[in-house]
Amino acid sequence: MESPCSYLQEHPEAVDAVRLRAGGKRPPKFDVAQFAEEARQLWEAGWSKLRLADRYKCSTSVIDRALAHGYEQHGLPVPDRIDPHKDKVEESRRLLDAGMALSEIARTLDVSTTTARGYLRRSFRAENKPMPDLRRRWGRLSNME
Repeated sequence: MESPCSYLQEHPEAVDAVRLRAGGKRPPKFDVAQFAEEARQLWEAGWSKLRLADRYKCSTSVIDRALAHGYEQHGLPVPDRIDPHKDKVEESRRLLDAGMALSEIARTLDVSTTTARGYLRRSFRAENKPMPDLRRRWGRLSNME
């Protein structure tokens, strides 16, 4: 019985000139030391890892390595995900307790109203209290008690 011919034996012109490497260690694609400090500062300023990855044209796992490198250079541990926003959560609650409207809180913190509402939600959740109605039409302060 004859062995079947392969496609490439019948059509040798179909072979292209691409030569892929076989095995071996993959070279590093990103030198995180080049942007680790800037990434750390932006992350502390409230940027998400996804936004950082978009800025540096890499994946979030590369951002994780860059943040770890940035904190390691200063001898600090990488903080939890919530830590960069902890100050803003506390500040947003202090501003709400002072009688500021949601839009004013957002402007003061330089964030969107959705983000400010999220900070307030975290604050109330930490105290096991219901989130007040922040719309102006209905009383904000009446729901806080």
